[in-house]
Amino acid sequence: FVSYVRLSRALWPLLKDAQGAVVNIIGGASKTPSANFMIGGAVNAAITNFTKALAELGLRDGVTVNAVHPGMTVTGRLETLLNLRAEAEGMSREAYERQELARAGLRRYSQPEDIARLVAFLTSPVAEQIHGVDVFIDGGATKTLAAVFDVESGTLATGESGPTNPHAVGFDASAVALREAVDDRTIAHPEVIDEVGGRRLVPTKVQQ
Repeated sequence: FVSYVRLSRALWPLLKDAQGAVVNIIGGASKTPSANFMIGGAVNAAITNFTKALAELGLRDGVTVNAVHPGMTVTGRLETLLNLRAEAEGMSREAYERQELARAGLRRYSQPEDIARLVAFLTSPVAEQIHGVDVFIDGGATKTLAAVFDVESGTLATGESGPTNPHAVGFDASAVALREAVDDRTIAHPEVIDEVGGRRLVPTKVQQ
């Protein structure tokens, strides 16, 4: 937690001068308490609270601030964790992964590139009106009351993201109200076209 605070404090004058953007990468445990991740979840929640407050400061100083909450992402840490748990269960690594994905209702674990593309979008000019938002990128694992973006169809719908909608990315409805994406022809950024199937999000109102 303290590292987020110190880094933001150190770089804020530069961000203010450049009218830049902050994307804090936190974690889905900020909204999903678990006995297996008490300390980590509490720290994630604290960072989320800090990010929301920083977004309020950003409105004054012209700095965009958002939070990204990845789910289970394929890193060295996850690989080690899955190997240890598979061994403890007396299962092969592959069988254990299939079991856990099925239990969570997910197609796959996230890749680092999934997170990077979302961060690139949030810091791009087309996302300058998205501010103070919690974005969950976990294949629908986190259930939130949200405006849900379906990556395959390129449409938005207000509802619950979760295993019943495996292509969804949840947007915290308390942070931003969204309307249906505009026509494809208004998009001039190929990265965004590739990311969301030729459509984009247009926030209509920011609520703090």
